Amino acid sequence: MKPYDELKSRGLLDEAAPSEKQVLALVRRASKDLQTAKATLLVDREWAYTMAAQGMVRAARALALAAGLRPKGREQVKTVLQVAAGLLPADVAPLLNQLERMRRKSQQFLDAADRPISGYEGEAALQAAEEFVQRVLQRIREEHPQIALP
Repeated sequence: MKPYDELKSRGLLDEAAPSEKQVLALVRRASKDLQTAKATLLVDREWAYTMAAQGMVRAARALALAAGLRPKGREQVKTVLQVAAGLLPADVAPLLNQLERMRRKSQQFLDAADRPISGYEGEAALQAAEEFVQRVLQRIREEHPQIALP
């Protein structure tokens, strides 16, 4: 059984030719999300936390697309994270676990707006996001040196 066959058989993932343009756009947007999160951290920790999580998700999506895998269906973020877990080294697993927690907490904030984020949580989220995005960029560069990543 090939990796991701289960996701494909469940209709959650398609193979597609890697799109350099889409990968580059997602990577640039992920970097911008992190810059914005950093600038926002002292003003609005909850929103900065949410932007950091979104930047991580965009980077993971770029990684999947670079590998020729396109998520589809209702739970695309979950699929993207599963794909990223398979494409990245095992030592990145703690960052993916943190991203999943961040994603859930961010969704709670978006739904209820009463989930405070401490200064420590905000800074830790931004640090994890920066490390994760760098690891994703490193992996994409290894596999696709022709893509001019930032």
